[in-house]
Amino acid sequence: MLTGAFNLFMTLPELTTYVAEQFAETYGRPPRWIVAAPGRVNVIGEHTDYNDGFVLPMAIERYAVMAGDHAASGKNIIQKSPRRSAPSAPYSNTG
Repeated sequence: MLTGAFNLFMTLPELTTYVAEQFAETYGRPPRWIVAAPGRVNVIGEHTDYNDGFVLPMAIERYAVMAGDHAASGKNIIQKSPRRSAPSAPYSNTG
């Protein structure tokens, strides 16, 4: 059972714990990998950095977090952090 509800203002440790718990509840075991990346905004410019234009990207205090492992079937399974308040759907591939 998840110990907390998702909210938009979770810290990175809270969001990581939430995603790990969500993975464990969905797949019956803890994830083997957990990765996180900061959110990003472009203050000026969009898709111009590769056209010799100017951009000013910066990280923001929002994160994308994913937990993953190999399934018994050999498929990769990934649980991602939810978007807004909706719970995420598991993703799997045959990789």
